[in-house]
Amino acid sequence: MHRIPLPVALLVAALVLGLLLPLQDAIIERQKVEDIHDVSPLEAVEPGQFVGTVLIGGFRMLAIDALWYRYLDRFDERDYFEMRALASLITKLQPRFEEVWVFHGWMLAYNVAATETDPEARWKWVHQGIEVLQEGRRRNPRSWRVAFQTGWTYFHKCVVDETEFARYASKRFAESPAINPEGKSAIEMAHEEFDHAASIDGHSVACDFRALQTLEWLLAMAADVEELARWKTVADARHAHILEVHRARVSSQYLRAWKDQIDLVHDRRAEQLRAEDGGGS
Repeated sequence: MHRIPLPVALLVAALVLGLLLPLQDAIIERQKVEDIHDVSPLEAVEPGQFVGTVLIGGFRMLAIDALWYRYLDRFDERDYFEMRALASLITKLQPRFEEVWVFHGWMLAYNVAATETDPEARWKWVHQGIEVLQEGRRRNPRSWRVAFQTGWTYFHKCVVDETEFARYASKRFAESPAINPEGKSAIEMAHEEFDHAASIDGHSVACDFRALQTLEWLLAMAADVEELARWKTVADARHAHILEVHRARVSSQYLRAWKDQIDLVHDRRAEQLRAEDGGGS
């Protein structure tokens, strides 16, 4: 295979960046002037500006590599506006590359968000990370990795992280129609993502176990006996699926212990609901 000499590759990358940077600058400018949540790359530029990205043709991979180097450099420099614009360009050039969505969503929701101390400022970055992951899910519906990371971000940022911010994020998540149009709880949406990930061929066993873990929470939070029964049926089916599909990878003793835990959570919540019903009658 013919290899492009390094000096030539660097020159091409520089030329490609020369085509892309005007587009990136237009995105950054509108994001700073307006609301950074509401401006997509295609909305931020004039039609003619995007032509340069089409002209790169066979140099696409060099362009992507160059953009990634700049993306990481911008993170080190704490220039998060430009970093976000660069990621938008990368996802336009490589929309089916699942790692792009997983990595950028994680960077925003975790690394960039962690630089903020104000809860609302931190939430805005978590919100943006979730938006990225949700778009990645739409672009890659058969990627268990994108679905898993989406579910994990809901679960960790809004449910299991025992901090004041997690409680704040849970509240903001429930009232954010852009990422949660049906107003569901973060734990229910996390379960949906883990469940979807576990339905895709080649998925990691972690998808099944996280789906089962979220079901424990849903059982403990069931509002009435009907909801409790529904989640118990789902939990039993998920446990049976793990037993059948992952028998060679997970010990039966471990699975038995988890089944006992599911039953215990169910029984405790059933007792609580009975007590609440008796107290109100």
